[in-house]
Amino acid sequence: LAREFGYEPFWGAVAAACHPDPQQRDPARALEALALPTSDDLGTGSWGVSAFARLQLGDVDGAQADLERGDQLTEGRSRNWNAWYALLWAWVHHERGDHERARAYRVLAEDILEDILYDGEQPWSGSIVLSVVHEVRQRLGG
Repeated sequence: LAREFGYEPFWGAVAAACHPDPQQRDPARALEALALPTSDDLGTGSWGVSAFARLQLGDVDGAQADLERGDQLTEGRSRNWNAWYALLWAWVHHERGDHERARAYRVLAEDILEDILYDGEQPWSGSIVLSVVHEVRQRLGG
């Protein structure tokens, strides 16, 4: 599967799960790619991409479990990954009906992204993160 994308399995998963055009995504194939052995120890990234793929497939329990695993690997995690995780936690809490916590996580993610842009950095794979921000906003009704 990774060879189809021309990348390591992680980047194949990113390509399948996180395409800026939701119509081009294939979250099931992303999970397949993440199950392949990789030469990179991407830890927190793998759990975040897996959680995003699971949320697209409606697997809220699996996504929450992935986020909890990824949260254990926060040491040295970049601001981009912190924003990504906050967005995914917002989606999980929204699906669970906890709209107050969902909004709090969404605001946290937006604040982190605003700081990144203010500092002159580009959000991680900018178009991916920004499309997911838009998608989560739509899901949360805001």
